[in-house]
Amino acid sequence: MLAKIPEKEFIMIAQQCLELELRKKFEGTKFNDIYELGIKASRYENLLKEEIERKVLIMEPIIKKHWI
Repeated sequence: MLAKIPEKEFIMIAQQCLELELRKKFEGTKFNDIYELGIKASRYENLLKEEIERKVLIMEPIIKKHWI
């Protein structure tokens, strides 16, 4: 038997299951629906990935210089 969970409770559960960086970003944020949570979390996750990629590109020449 499946239990019906109100969407607001489902959103709260979904927020608790996010990775730490996303949980920190959206702590205390109220979402209207699960779609909004998904879109905002996905956008923020992409920004985090872009930030990491930029750091790697900046550090790459420095690391190569020290190893050569």
